[in-house]
Amino acid sequence: PDNVDVLPYVAVSCGSSAADRALLAEILAISSPNNVQGVRTICVDVANGYSESFVDCVRQVRAAHPNHTIMAGNVVTCEMTEELILS
Repeated sequence: PDNVDVLPYVAVSCGSSAADRALLAEILAISSPNNVQGVRTICVDVANGYSESFVDCVRQVRAAHPNHTIMAGNVVTCEMTEELILS
């Protein structure tokens, strides 16, 4: 692909379903052809991040992609922000 040098500055966004996580993995794999540094940032975006299933999703994304930066939300309280950081 052209312009692969911009990929480290791009974020890929996904939802919290298993299908979303599978598509995320596929996109990340495509973005790193021939060991070129690809997308490094993941955004797990849901309308309401106040659920245990969302926390579990963030844990699964972290386990699958330990070297990526993860943004997760939407949350507005200190407690939930801390919960996601500890995930």
